[in-house]
Amino acid sequence: MGSNPAGPAKVIINISMNIFGNEIDTGFKPHLQLIEDMTPVCNTTPTTKHFIIKPADRDKQVVDFIEKTLGFYVFHSELFYTPTNATRTIHIDGDVGTEPYDKIYKINWIYGGADSEMIWYETDKGYKPTKNLTSVGTYALAFDPSRCKSIYSMKIKNCAIIEAGRPHTVINYNEPRWAISYVISSRPWTPEQDTLLSPSWDEIIKSFSKYISL
Repeated sequence: MGSNPAGPAKVIINISMNIFGNEIDTGFKPHLQLIEDMTPVCNTTPTTKHFIIKPADRDKQVVDFIEKTLGFYVFHSELFYTPTNATRTIHIDGDVGTEPYDKIYKINWIYGGADSEMIWYETDKGYKPTKNLTSVGTYALAFDPSRCKSIYSMKIKNCAIIEAGRPHTVINYNEPRWAISYVISSRPWTPEQDTLLSPSWDEIIKSFSKYISL
């Protein structure tokens, strides 16, 4: 899956970062061919969809950026499709069903979805979400909207580092939305060591602050 080089990343330093999500400029747009290939599939049944990007199909520029430039590792990679006028379930990626939930940091590249919003929530004290098996064999925690209160939202124009270990959703409006999503880890995945070890917030700030896009 090729990338579309877009020149060097914009370098802006000493920018404060939000704990939920931050627009960043990596300087490239990965997996354009994958989205082109999957568009006819998704257009036939306009519902939310979820696909795994296998390790062999990962974009080399993304892997090099995460592993060589940032000094982290790719733990997991996937593609999300949200049709027009659709809202995804309020959820957390993973299966830790009690607070404090695990931190999960992702780099998301967004295509389409003009004016779509990503929203984070806090929940009623003591509320326990439902653990669901996803269509691709992973787990997610689903939250009842009536037990959630929105606390932050952002519109991702191109690419962002986001925290997926808090209850969140996407509301999409005017056009289909694609999200290429890479989970970052402080250690490589192996069959013997297959649990995510997320970077600390201090490590995230140190690695990503220079890529924050205003």
